[in-house]
Amino acid sequence: RLYYVGWARATGVPWQSAIGLAVSDDDGYSFTRLGRGPVVTRTLQEPFVHGSPFVLKVGNLQHLWYLSGTSWVENNGKVESIYKLMHATSVNGVDWDRDALQCVASLTEEECQARPAVIIVDGKAHMWFSYRQGVDFRNPERGYGIGYAWSDDLKNWHREDHLAGIAKAEHGWDSEMISYPSLLQLPDRLLMFYCGNQMGRDGFGVAESRLSAD
Repeated sequence: RLYYVGWARATGVPWQSAIGLAVSDDDGYSFTRLGRGPVVTRTLQEPFVHGSPFVLKVGNLQHLWYLSGTSWVENNGKVESIYKLMHATSVNGVDWDRDALQCVASLTEEECQARPAVIIVDGKAHMWFSYRQGVDFRNPERGYGIGYAWSDDLKNWHREDHLAGIAKAEHGWDSEMISYPSLLQLPDRLLMFYCGNQMGRDGFGVAESRLSAD
């Protein structure tokens, strides 16, 4: 299964987005959309944009972490979306139960959060995610960084960015921004693929960490 984001132009705001689902019968070589519409889109409680899906199956239940827009703000004549990380569950991966509650605390009211990635080690869940300021963010001071949070129940998260284990470099392609972490969990180590400056315009790289219960 491939959960992805679809974008469309809008009237009144610059764009809208929703989360779709495609399935593969050939080990991921090709995918077919499950239907004509999205699996996660606007509701009365979540009326704006949706994106950055990450799905993890735990037992018989599937967990989805994703971004959901909470407001639009205008800055210097440009309208920007503010979005936070939310959580949903499903038994079939198609119909999602959503509580419309932000699951990772914000550092500021207009902080944007995106691209969560979650692993479980010895019963403890670990999340890395992207965050930035909501406006004037295309610069090193207010642009994307990678945050970290942990949870014992997959729903309530304790944010501790100083434990993320990765920061912007002093020089080079990832010295201004780091964002959009994607994890590969191996038996003895964890690989993080991430984007560099200007949301990956200058390239993407990989970082390595040894796994432990701590």
